[in-house]
Amino acid sequence: MRYFFLVIGVALVLGSGCATDSAKERFEGPFGFAVEASKVRDGALNNAADTLIYYPSADGVTVDPEAMPAPVIFFAPGLTLDQRFYYSYGRLLASWGYVVHMARYRGLDNNASAADISTHLDLLLARHGDEGDLFFEALDPERIGVSGHSMGAKYSLMVCMDDARFKAAVAMEPVDGAAAFLPPSENLPGISPERMEEVEEPVLFVGGEWNSLFSPKGENFEAMYRQSSMPAQLVTVNEADHASFHDYQLGVWVEILHLIMGAHNTNDEQAKDLAMQYMVSWFKVYLEGEEDFEQYLTGTVAQSDVDTGLVAIETRGRPSL
Repeated sequence: MRYFFLVIGVALVLGSGCATDSAKERFEGPFGFAVEASKVRDGALNNAADTLIYYPSADGVTVDPEAMPAPVIFFAPGLTLDQRFYYSYGRLLASWGYVVHMARYRGLDNNASAADISTHLDLLLARHGDEGDLFFEALDPERIGVSGHSMGAKYSLMVCMDDARFKAAVAMEPVDGAAAFLPPSENLPGISPERMEEVEEPVLFVGGEWNSLFSPKGENFEAMYRQSSMPAQLVTVNEADHASFHDYQLGVWVEILHLIMGAHNTNDEQAKDLAMQYMVSWFKVYLEGEEDFEQYLTGTVAQSDVDTGLVAIETRGRPSL
């Protein structure tokens, strides 16, 4: 028991994710937002998955007509993590006019979880055609993106391989196979380098500068970026690790997670703010064709992020800094 508390103490001292205030202003959009909580089918576990859908709203109830028809983003949380750990992403994307679907994919069958994302898209688009439903004629079926963190980022890449309805992806710290814990298998297939060329959609890869057991060198987001099709972009966030990109619902356990990552000094609020800036901008450019947002990816704003040491950026098949 004394050892248990010693581990917690060391984690609090060395692995602290309680960073200084972000150096960047939060990248807020023009819309208010609301959230719908429900359950949908989870084929990986053969049960109902908890789901949150964030959407732009002026009254906290209905979809803001100024945002309709709204592009759709599917977001897959990390393995075992509740979708509420990614509240910041749902809220911020909704403020930019996106309908954001987050389900808790908990099974260890990667193929089933990736297939669930397509099934959940079917269900959401059915609501788009259901008169009287909250999302009746509120969605844009031609502008659908996908994102995720950790194992969820892997799901987002896998669903792009099999479902052409997804037009762009943002993968944050994707984990291949079962990272450093288990070898690839039928249910935990390796996709890097085996299948990365099958991802033909534009992909933004985001990760922290510190590698870990969850993102070992040679199998992490950097490797996947270099094996991917083009166009693609790599954003490495400084003072960040694998655990820097989700909200704090874990209390002391997130500090232990940082300790596993190597007990580096991290600035997690800044890491999330940067990830969201690049995520929104990627979808604005590749789902909506809004070229003005290129300034946040490879233009003046991105260059400022590089010059001030916040990020490092590489590009393939697209504008470079």
